[in-house]
Amino acid sequence: MGDQPASSFAQDVSITDESSGLKAGVTSDGRLRVASVDMTPPPSAAAVTMGGYASIANNTTIDILRAITSGKTFYLQLFKCRSAGNNSTGYTEFSIFEDPNGNLSVLNRIDTVLLQGGGDFDTAQINSYVGNGTRRILLRTITNSQSATVYRQLIGYEI
Repeated sequence: MGDQPASSFAQDVSITDESSGLKAGVTSDGRLRVASVDMTPPPSAAAVTMGGYASIANNTTIDILRAITSGKTFYLQLFKCRSAGNNSTGYTEFSIFEDPNGNLSVLNRIDTVLLQGGGDFDTAQINSYVGNGTRRILLRTITNSQSATVYRQLIGYEI
């Protein structure tokens, strides 16, 4: 494609990641086209949302846990983080973990976002976890050297 003018594109060009369903491409007129995963759960699925707003004191950890129903599969789709920190040197850490033993003894990190001062971040997650009676998902928020008003949310579904 290189330095060709947009008018020389004969057709749309697309790239699809088969494992995640994420799509990107260039249209025939040279515009970038990005398509993300459909966030609508299947009709028989139960929507799952974890998190929300919180005011968190300096150097504090808040955990939100959700057990995955035994025999069901939890599909994690989206991770959202927002922080309105009051300090340019402090940060807020947002992490998602799988807790396979259900007792916090082993934590498998799924994702972590650090926001210094304030900011926001959204990331698509294409992960699935089968419930076995003990497995949980952990959403952890930690403030470091600042107090902060935060919003954190996991969105997915269980089927």
